[in-house]
Amino acid sequence: MTQRISDRILETWTGTGTGALTLAGAVTGFVTFGSQYADADTVFYVIENPGTAEWEIGEGTMASSGASLQRTTQIASSNAGSLVNFTSGIKLVFCNPPAIRLATQTGQGTDTAVPFYDSRGQLTSNAGFLYSVSTSTQTVQHIRATGSLGYPVGTGGLATQLTSKSTAVVLAKITGELTTHNSSLPANTSVSFIYTNSLIAAGDHVLVSHISGGTVGAYNANALAAAGSATITLRNLTTSTLGEALVLKATVFKAATT
Repeated sequence: MTQRISDRILETWTGTGTGALTLAGAVTGFVTFGSQYADADTVFYVIENPGTAEWEIGEGTMASSGASLQRTTQIASSNAGSLVNFTSGIKLVFCNPPAIRLATQTGQGTDTAVPFYDSRGQLTSNAGFLYSVSTSTQTVQHIRATGSLGYPVGTGGLATQLTSKSTAVVLAKITGELTTHNSSLPANTSVSFIYTNSLIAAGDHVLVSHISGGTVGAYNANALAAAGSATITLRNLTTSTLGEALVLKATVFKAATT
């Protein structure tokens, strides 16, 4: 069973009740569900009964060689989100993705909504959700319920610390690699530096980990976010002084408490 989105589908239905729709054919200038979908395909549908307050939005299942549309799941309706018991009249039935299954854009910069549909309109995830990426703040605003989580190419960067391990590092990227100075860090001792990043907000979660360079397992790293920066603290966990250049992965996760 697949789910696709197709354009310019508009048919009529003259039946009543809460059951499956026996579609009556396309309105002039439009196409039928059957011309775009096969039996067992799932589709987004909208039913409207002109001249009444009756309407229903949902996901349906095609049957009977495209002549029947089963009202499988209701997303919203004039009956408080449940099946509508339609009365008589010529109802309009069309295909349209519901707003709840689309990403809302942030209004910052030139945000882009990226669908989980391929070039044929094929839904590539059963979750059916889209996500949006703000190109101005480089943050993922919405993401599907299943699948991988991460930032796309172009949102990361590199920076190298100069002078000492307490020298500030500047990188205005949502994710990136910070290479520390190779100055000595005594045994069981911590050092802190400021990671200046305009994309960090107070309350964000900045994840820092030691990914390469130096002795694996010899260090602890954490970060405390503030507006426009984070304080990164490194601790030498060993009983020996270490003078190594460490590569730290730093990633900003937008966070909320409500």
